[in-house]
Amino acid sequence: MTWPVVVRRLARRDIDRACQYYDLESHELGDRFATVIDEALVRISENPLQYPTLFRDMRRVILRPFSYALYYKADAGTVRVFAVTHTSRDPRVWQRRG
Repeated sequence: MTWPVVVRRLARRDIDRACQYYDLESHELGDRFATVIDEALVRISENPLQYPTLFRDMRRVILRPFSYALYYKADAGTVRVFAVTHTSRDPRVWQRRG
């Protein structure tokens, strides 16, 4: 059974900005980043508890080979994505969203 995934507005903005950045480098790179995001969303939908809890109930998926992480909460049968940020950013960015 898969859990529904809700990507919150600020997380969608994070994804769009990262895709735009990588598109400026190379259209193929932007497409690859989008694919990595889609694959991560499928994995967390299929098994949302497989990733570690970092802060409160927030979990993290590292988006390899990119230096980004996807932050989400899984509760009440739903996965909610709060942020997709570069791993070098201040963690308070995603902590404030959850």
